[in-house]
Amino acid sequence: MHVSFPTLNPRRKYDIRDPEMHGRPLDCPGALFLPPQPATPRPAVVIALGLSGPKRDRELRYAEKLAQRGYVALVPNSYAARGADRHSDLVRALWITPSMMLADAFAALRFLSRRPEVDRDNIAILGFSYGGMISVLAAYEQVRKHFCREKDLRFASHVSYYGCSIPRFDDPTTTGAPVLMLVGRLDRNVSIKRSRQIADDLRRGGSDVRFALFEDSYHQWDRVPAGPESVFYALADCHLRIACDGSARDERTGLPIAGTPSYLLFLARNARLRGYTMLRDEKAARRSDEMLFAFLARDERSAATSISSER
Repeated sequence: MHVSFPTLNPRRKYDIRDPEMHGRPLDCPGALFLPPQPATPRPAVVIALGLSGPKRDRELRYAEKLAQRGYVALVPNSYAARGADRHSDLVRALWITPSMMLADAFAALRFLSRRPEVDRDNIAILGFSYGGMISVLAAYEQVRKHFCREKDLRFASHVSYYGCSIPRFDDPTTTGAPVLMLVGRLDRNVSIKRSRQIADDLRRGGSDVRFALFEDSYHQWDRVPAGPESVFYALADCHLRIACDGSARDERTGLPIAGTPSYLLFLARNARLRGYTMLRDEKAARRSDEMLFAFLARDERSAATSISSER
């Protein structure tokens, strides 16, 4: 089902404080998937896009699987909302900022919370790659308060498939919602060390965090088609630090990130040009899906058994 809902368009985090922006809401299109019998309020999942999404064989496929299991699933199209749906992944990475994606994620949370089919206290967020980073960012209370005006509204849980490991926060306080982070050992687009540090930050901040490392997996181990694909740049060495006031700086140089020019310089200084590989791993795809559904269902024993075998 095609739907749309109002969102905002903050290029930078601080832009969302502009009263004029709130007077110019943006229309965000999305694909809504309902379970076969949605009469009773159901749990729901917002799916945050990877840079190449929304893909029929990833974001939309997961939305269908979630609906078949009784979830309401919403895939917001952040790229179409801003005229970037026909651009390359690289252009999207430079043009569609995390602040825009976060604004859409919380707008989608608000949209779902008002629908009669949805249990407003049980809305999760699931993200892939760039969207995986967005899912983790949404777990920080500092981010939630900035992008969500409703004090009683938050995501119930957060899932990241091979999420980018770029930002860390000086204040790790979270909303308290649990987080599942899934990472491949052979993924050169993600820093394993930094991902573990982020997981530890989230734990210190108040969330139950489950970290699963797939030893023989590359980036996008759930991809269709299964064959390898190379990307000429990688973001594993791009490390931002977010201060308590929301300002960002390049961890390596200490230089502030104050807008588009400084962000582009940050990427130019830190992106790896040797790139990374995407390749399907059947075992990891099956195991990560088992973990996902156990985690969303709060099946503690099943989730713990699955995750402990992959650490």
